[in-house]
Amino acid sequence: MKMYTFVLALLLCACTSTQRTFYVDSITGDDTNKGSSPTEAWKSLDKLNKQVFEPGDKILFKSGTEYVGQFEPKGSGSEGKPVMVDKYGDGGKPILHGDGQKQHTILLEGLEYWELNNLEVTNKGEKPDPGRNGIIIYAWDKGDVHHIHLKNLTVRDVNGSCIKNEGAGNGIYWHNGGDEVPTRFVDLLIENCHIYRCQRNGITGNGNSDRDKWFPSLNVVIRGN
Repeated sequence: MKMYTFVLALLLCACTSTQRTFYVDSITGDDTNKGSSPTEAWKSLDKLNKQVFEPGDKILFKSGTEYVGQFEPKGSGSEGKPVMVDKYGDGGKPILHGDGQKQHTILLEGLEYWELNNLEVTNKGEKPDPGRNGIIIYAWDKGDVHHIHLKNLTVRDVNGSCIKNEGAGNGIYWHNGGDEVPTRFVDLLIENCHIYRCQRNGITGNGNSDRDKWFPSLNVVIRGN
């Protein structure tokens, strides 16, 4: 009887587990809130960067809001349960301004099973800086990194350098490789994004192109941009 009770408790736990949704609102939010509803929304990117996200989590920015700083999330999703970023409410895309503080506004480093939707990203400093980007997707010594989807994003006003040999600059940039573990992206999608006023490049990728270290990414799709 005790064994049956234990198994039943496990089944109930499995059935009642739910994905988490985090709301962010730079106008009326507060980082002391729970973040679990529009009325309990968080306020800042810093608060998001302290959270470790799990499979199936959602991060929703309120439409029409703006944020200054970097979005550098932690944690990965899983197959069939990506971490999804999107907007909620009526209005324009939420805007994340990097202001040239770092070489990126959004950094997905070593993460997999992430989807970014319906955001606007800028990264304009006081003066051009070689190597400045809007979004960086980076994986090193990780093996196969799965399912990174960027859809319906606006990336604009990234003042890198127009000189390639200096380091140029990009709206969206991915880089994969490894000194010890061959690393590649599997299922990388960049779709229906609008990219403009980005020096020097719109979308750029850098991976295992040397023939003695040949480990190409798979199912890379770039369309409708």
